[in-house]
Amino acid sequence: MLPNLIGKVMHEAQVFEIASSLGFDSTKNWLFLQYDCWGGQIDFAYGLGSSGGERFGPIEESALDNVQDVYVGLMAKVGIGENEALDFQPFERGFWGET
Repeated sequence: MLPNLIGKVMHEAQVFEIASSLGFDSTKNWLFLQYDCWGGQIDFAYGLGSSGGERFGPIEESALDNVQDVYVGLMAKVGIGENEALDFQPFERGFWGET
């Protein structure tokens, strides 16, 4: 269903079109998040969605001194606290079976 996004971000209109087709437009809180991370460090974050029924984004960040704060802020928009956001298992080396 999702296009190949390696090295690209999905356009806002595409995200909201897919969200609508999945019925997300009937919920108040949802997040579309693209991220890159290598060895645990968040290198890139891009997100948009709805918080309390209000659309937000797109928000995009790749500056290493700011990207973690942007990622945490995106997760907060859908009620996920900083500790939970940063304890995201795919950020841990080995989650995907690599060594």
